[in-house]
Amino acid sequence: MRQGRAADPCRLPACRRRTAAPLIVTALAENYSPAAGGWFMSAMALLSLACVLALPETRDRDLDHV
Repeated sequence: MRQGRAADPCRLPACRRRTAAPLIVTALAENYSPAAGGWFMSAMALLSLACVLALPETRDRDLDHV
């Protein structure tokens, strides 16, 4: 019998991490204002962009010997 990817126990921690942002945004919107959730998501997007820009370029690097 073939199992789906969601049934894989190794995937559970990733599923838990992905549910944090909507819960935080909902809590901010309920306790402060709907704009607070939007500001939070904007801040997380900028943080993600900063992390991507801080990564080194690997185009000309031999990744087999890293």
